[in-house]
Amino acid sequence: MSGYLETKNLSVGYHGKPLIEDVSLCVQRGKIVTLIGPNGSGKSTILKTVIGQLPELSGTVYLDGETMRSRSRNDVARRMAILMTARVEPELMTCRDVVSSGRYPYTGRLGVLRDEDKKVVEQSLSQVDALEFADAPFSAVSDGQRQRILLARALCQQPQLIVLDEPTSFLDIRYKLELLSVLKRMVRENAPRARSGAAHFGHSHLRRGRPHRPHRHAGGDLHERLHRAALSLGAREVRRVLQHIGICTVAHTSKNAL
Repeated sequence: MSGYLETKNLSVGYHGKPLIEDVSLCVQRGKIVTLIGPNGSGKSTILKTVIGQLPELSGTVYLDGETMRSRSRNDVARRMAILMTARVEPELMTCRDVVSSGRYPYTGRLGVLRDEDKKVVEQSLSQVDALEFADAPFSAVSDGQRQRILLARALCQQPQLIVLDEPTSFLDIRYKLELLSVLKRMVRENAPRARSGAAHFGHSHLRRGRPHRPHRHAGGDLHERLHRAALSLGAREVRRVLQHIGICTVAHTSKNAL
């Protein structure tokens, strides 16, 4: 089966110097695919090249059967949403305002929301359980709530693919688990709609943290297992835990001098 996002013989790097070569990926709808590995191994470099922030040194990136280069920015934004590591600090905006900005591929330059757009905003807030603080200033909510709002903004684009670069970087173990649970639930809810089920592609690493109230999960105590993985920082253990909760890991990149 062909993927919604594919790379063929992709080489990535900086200033014309290849750092990772022959990257071949196939991300299908309705799947969560996670790229894991040690710091500095090139995960973000691959993602930034896939989404067009860095140029390919060689090879090709395909999105929904066409090359990324052949698509306009607006066309890409209707198919792919991006949630990167960098902190976002919008001024004088409520959480709902931030989520509404995700409708930009559909509203035109003036950014005027139609009734249909407002409905999508409310649905996106509901999907990430953020309605209760939607009218709070974005600067006043917790880091975990901010990440849920940024995920809702990505959902507002109604993409087929969401690319996440360490979406849990600034979160303690409790909020890491909450965000992973939201992503898993979204895939599960969209699974019956095979053609419209979104794919999620990115990477995440678990940092040291203190365990919070356990969340029971079939097969064991998920909080304790993820906490142990966070303490050991072992990529193999993190991969095993992610696979246990239904998140595919497709690559374990080796250490490179990036």
